[in-house]
Amino acid sequence: EQGKFWDYHHVLYTVQNGRNYGTFGKENLKRYAGQLSLDQGSFDSCLDSGRYTKQVQEDTEAGRQKGVQRTPTLIINGHKIEGVPTFDQLKSVIEQRALAPAPAASGRDN
Repeated sequence: EQGKFWDYHHVLYTVQNGRNYGTFGKENLKRYAGQLSLDQGSFDSCLDSGRYTKQVQEDTEAGRQKGVQRTPTLIINGHKIEGVPTFDQLKSVIEQRALAPAPAASGRDN
């Protein structure tokens, strides 16, 4: 809502360290927003209201249903890659999957 989605996204990926042991608790999420000089009152109000909770839960569940268990996970034409692939690995999967038929759509984002 404040035009800093990708900046905030970058902060969240930077601070994650294995399992989420409170890294993404409300107080920390608010602190990360402060690091980006977001309007703190607006951010806190939005987070506290739960405005996007349902969407986050639905997206998380959709990922689980597709076998996503960690970040990052890429799904390219039905092929799952966990972790950060090298350029050559990614290129190989893209080239291989470009020739494969696309899997049937099973949700909002495939």
